[in-house]
Amino acid sequence: DPSGKGRVTGEIDFEELSAKALILIGNMQLLSALNAGLIGDNLQISPAGDLLSDRTIFDKTLRPAAEKSAVKKFDDAEQTYVRERENEHGIQEKSDQEYYGRLDAVIQSEYHCTRQALVDLAYAITEVCEAEGSDIVVYSQADLLSAIQSVSAYEHKVGIETIERLTLYCRKSWDVQLPQTEERDYDLSRFDRKASLTSRPLLAIEETDNPTIMVSPVLVYEAVRYALVGLIEGTLHGQFFDSKEIVKFAGAQADKNGREFEDEIASQLKKWGFQAWPRKTVPSIIGTRTETDLGDVDVFAISPDKQTVLAIEAKNLKICRNESEVAARMSAYRGDEKIDTKGRKRPDKLRKHLIRVSKLKSNAEKIAKTFSLPNTPKIRGLLVFNTPQPMNFFMFEKFDNAECCEFDELSSKLNVVKVD
Repeated sequence: DPSGKGRVTGEIDFEELSAKALILIGNMQLLSALNAGLIGDNLQISPAGDLLSDRTIFDKTLRPAAEKSAVKKFDDAEQTYVRERENEHGIQEKSDQEYYGRLDAVIQSEYHCTRQALVDLAYAITEVCEAEGSDIVVYSQADLLSAIQSVSAYEHKVGIETIERLTLYCRKSWDVQLPQTEERDYDLSRFDRKASLTSRPLLAIEETDNPTIMVSPVLVYEAVRYALVGLIEGTLHGQFFDSKEIVKFAGAQADKNGREFEDEIASQLKKWGFQAWPRKTVPSIIGTRTETDLGDVDVFAISPDKQTVLAIEAKNLKICRNESEVAARMSAYRGDEKIDTKGRKRPDKLRKHLIRVSKLKSNAEKIAKTFSLPNTPKIRGLLVFNTPQPMNFFMFEKFDNAECCEFDELSSKLNVVKVD
């Protein structure tokens, strides 16, 4: 223990710690799957003391999605390389000053420094480590700030608030929650937690007002990069951050991505000869009011022969990275009701889609009249995902109105010739 308050540790101690951590993380993955009803509760203990369970369902959900995503990433990387070789200089997009102004403001609200100061922080810490001759250095928060400020090449202004935001503080026990955190932030089966080195890469090793922290420039670099890329691309949920401003920005970016995906689907359908509209309300489709708000049909389309109507639910989702995320994703798409935070029953994400498609089917004649179709059309419900999802490989086959596919598979799903 660099603080001098612990006991001397050896290789066996770290091996024991790693083994316990592996058991803890593995069991929390198991708990998520049990709670979601994805695996049975018939657990066994092996002669060696291992906890055994039937997790074959993840061979049908997690593995094929991960394998398919990996292939897609390699294909995309190859195409990107070819484009860059063909046009080495490329065409730089015009910078959106308004967007980056808002981005800088929310970064300031969260990290208490400018965007460039945050990006360059890892490089400043690298110089601090080089001066110490070590990959990892141990400082108090105040001393680390002084060391960073003494780096001549680092010309940005940062205060102790930035160091504090990036610090993962000690807890007296598992039952203690740090300020601005929730129980989910300590669930080791989850990614993107506030109480993690991904969010707070400076590790405090004592409980004081100015704690000693362990500092690695690699951890700082990866944490900052992960946060900024996730924020800009809209792939990080608001629970990863603290300030209201950045949470709102992250939500708006995710909504924007969702609308762009809907527009992309509608645009592609038009190229194939469909009539297509993004975000079409149910009343505007059936030509009459509904008793309750059923929400929008993400993409409404009419086939070129005017015999089939598509009600598409477009989902711009991250790929599930572990069993816990598979469990959470599939729990949200059971086609059933769930209890909200106020104790009321609400349809889950799949159920909402099924209700909309059912409403359209029962009003098919009205749809024909609204859009001047020659005959009563066939109504076809379809879920389209931007990435491989566990639902693509398991579960949806039991629903009549829940056909699903990835966007890249849409042409074969609709039996049309794909036009680039």
